[in-house]
Amino acid sequence: MMRGILIKYCERKHAESFQKEGVVHFERLKTFIEQESKNGEHIIADVLEGAVYRNPGPGKTTVTITDPTGKRFVLPAQDVQYNFTDSAIENWGVCSFTFLDFEKDFDIIERDNVHATLRVKPSICKELQALSLGSTHVPIIIGAGAFEKRLFKYFHERQEAVRWGPVRYYSLDEEENISSEDYQEDPGKIIFYKSDGYAYEREYRVGLVRPINKKGKNISLGSLTDCVKILDNPGILKNMRVELSDSKQR
Repeated sequence: MMRGILIKYCERKHAESFQKEGVVHFERLKTFIEQESKNGEHIIADVLEGAVYRNPGPGKTTVTITDPTGKRFVLPAQDVQYNFTDSAIENWGVCSFTFLDFEKDFDIIERDNVHATLRVKPSICKELQALSLGSTHVPIIIGAGAFEKRLFKYFHERQEAVRWGPVRYYSLDEEENISSEDYQEDPGKIIFYKSDGYAYEREYRVGLVRPINKKGKNISLGSLTDCVKILDNPGILKNMRVELSDSKQR
């Protein structure tokens, strides 16, 4: 059970279609790779999306060059980083959210035996400002538990495979982001790995376990007005209060 809230940043028109019709848009992992490599987009794009990353470290990698005659030259040990992406997985569809945990990401303002009033930590509000893309995107507040149930009901009824979970952030100084054994056992889990330059996003993502076309894919969960609230502007987040009640003690 997710104890927290989800946040989705998008343009106002898309926020309204998400709230009223439950329209969830998926993009290919490859799209995010291309946005950074071609356009230099760093906020929502990542050239290492879905990539197996290797950084053997100084003295652990040799470079061998073979010339046209077949003669081989071994160069001194290098500090080499490299990555590779499965051509099938990079066409999987993903949809991303920010997850804020009630215990880790909120300050307690008031508390008694039955109620607690929380506020998003100021440092987190500041970090999330980047996702508003200069205030062109508004935040949508989503009840995590209710949305999760609706999402899985949709895919269960259609017998479609879907993956859902938190992103694991890794440092580029690490020797690897996933071991060869773990990757061979389950290559699909690589969609939940990102470099820690994006850790401020606190991302939860939904992954479609199949390729989609380059235009992306929409699904509709039906009205989400019971668990979704659109904020008028990104700045409201820092003043938002969340009240939790223990129903057993009422």
